[in-house]
Amino acid sequence: MKKILIIAVILNSVLSFGQNLKPDASEKFYFNVWPTDMRYFELKNIFVKPLSNTDFVYKSNLEGSLNNNYYTLVDAQEKSDIYLAFKTVTYVATPLRTTSKTEQRTQKDGTKYNVTTYTSDMTYKYWIEISMYLVSGEKITSSVKENSTTYSESSENRDASINAVNKLASNGNTAEIKSLIYNTSLAIQDQYLVANKSVVPFSFGIKSKKEDYTDFNEASEMFNKWFKSKNYDPNSEDLKNAMTIIDNALTELDTENKKARIDSEVGALCYYYKAYVAFLQGNLALANENIMKSEELDKKLHYTQQDLVNNLTKMQTRGMF
Repeated sequence: MKKILIIAVILNSVLSFGQNLKPDASEKFYFNVWPTDMRYFELKNIFVKPLSNTDFVYKSNLEGSLNNNYYTLVDAQEKSDIYLAFKTVTYVATPLRTTSKTEQRTQKDGTKYNVTTYTSDMTYKYWIEISMYLVSGEKITSSVKENSTTYSESSENRDASINAVNKLASNGNTAEIKSLIYNTSLAIQDQYLVANKSVVPFSFGIKSKKEDYTDFNEASEMFNKWFKSKNYDPNSEDLKNAMTIIDNALTELDTENKKARIDSEVGALCYYYKAYVAFLQGNLALANENIMKSEELDKKLHYTQQDLVNNLTKMQTRGMF
């Protein structure tokens, strides 16, 4: 099993959590997911080939969508094992039109006056095709996606409304093409390339007026320290000590007593921790076992439970464990 690559730190605060649980910090961990078609698994040198001069500006966007932790981007087609050729098209589907609407308004002194509002709108359509080839020129697959967006701006000045909608469309065109490139690339990666995915496990503090959760809050601090350490070592002392607290807590688990210190909700948190630690250490089968136990105890503990379930399900169907 390949080691799971761990990268950036992010902090989050406004998220769903249990009644007594408070998320303290989170870490984004990146990992590889195998494709459904493994025939090209060992081909790691990729060249990105724009098919028109206007597409060169988006070359870096397609390159950035690829798993650069697994693949090497090369600067020439002949150096590649695989190359991705792409073409984008942007065109006006509904030409610019400007309409006006006049309404009567009343000032504070009762004086009535007319105001005319001009609304300018236009619709663009976007199309992209990405094709995947072996360096020999043999075509592996193609993926096509398209979209349309209507832009609209209003002003009491006709020219201002036209200028505003043109500026909005200009910025929007770039954003739409980038989005299509990303989504089309993901569709190809899912089937033929090793994709780079992420999970975001949280550490939690527990607040209660009836029970003492000092041990859990100490564990949370250890997780926080681990998150911020930047060495991301799954075998660090902070992580080991935190998990010892979690394992000890599970000996108190009482799912029949809602007033127990380690009730179903806190028990679900324990298995949540164990699942994510196992996942980050590369033990996917154990991670799957523990996240299922977590959801059996409390499926609504946190949205990142289901995130891990979804990722593990995909990884299992693709033979990763």
